[in-house]
Amino acid sequence: MRTTPTVWLITGVTGFLGKVVLADLIRRREELGVAELRVLVRSRGSKRAEARFRETVAASPCFAGLPANWQRLVTVLDGDLTDPALGLPDPARALEGVTHIVHSAATIEFDLPAAEAARTNIDAALHLLAQAERIATLRRFVYVSTAYVTPHPGNEAAIPEALVTLPAPAEELVYALRSGLVTDEQLLARTGHPNTYTLTKCLAEHLVLARRGRVPVSIVRPSIISAARQHPFPGWIDSTAGFGAFVTLIGLGHLRAVVGDPAAKLDVVPVDDVSARIISAAFDDSAEPTIRHAAAGLAAASTVAQCW
Repeated sequence: MRTTPTVWLITGVTGFLGKVVLADLIRRREELGVAELRVLVRSRGSKRAEARFRETVAASPCFAGLPANWQRLVTVLDGDLTDPALGLPDPARALEGVTHIVHSAATIEFDLPAAEAARTNIDAALHLLAQAERIATLRRFVYVSTAYVTPHPGNEAAIPEALVTLPAPAEELVYALRSGLVTDEQLLARTGHPNTYTLTKCLAEHLVLARRGRVPVSIVRPSIISAARQHPFPGWIDSTAGFGAFVTLIGLGHLRAVVGDPAAKLDVVPVDDVSARIISAAFDDSAEPTIRHAAAGLAAASTVAQCW
């Protein structure tokens, strides 16, 4: 049990993984010394952050097994990560006393224009990082990336827990995608990425580490996140993104066939395993940045036939 109180700031709690991270921190509150959980939620249209949290997060079955008064631990901050001040009237006051930050908010659309994907996947992370550097109590900043920041190496090659080698400095590539000097197709071909999602997450990793200053950073790279293995309960999933789309469409009968090699392997990992890795990374005590994969690995990956 950790006796030192911890105060957490979490982004992305309206998403699948973010909900589980929040629920796990509440479930393990005594073990982890959780004193407060601050969640940054963006208003949408006429719906304010508090209302979105109640309807999208608190009402989810993900939290059904928690104590009835669990929401007393949570403070909702109405914010916007695309704003350098995070959309907060007084960021310093709102983030005062925070000990751990988990940044899981991202856009996971594969076909967004690179400049648009960069605003969410790069700018948001850097805005949060800049504010984090002002927090005297901060112990760890966890950036949730993706295992697919590494273009497919083929031949069952091992992928190290290290930054991916780029064909040019990250700053230069970001400038190119914003300025229109190259097309998205040219940039993807140059870097070997299949889509703008993995490209912008890869560039974000480089820039977060380059600009971290005194902020202790850990990067966690999940693979294909799917249903819970144990928490909040076996089989829970509320995402229709990625692998969840296949499960949903096949289950509803809308998708009748998938063309592929039945023996091919998919690195599918339960959402609660990813959450556990994120929380563990938040307690890394290394002065140097750490990078951790949250993946099944080749030996434990599921075949397409097993997934079916």
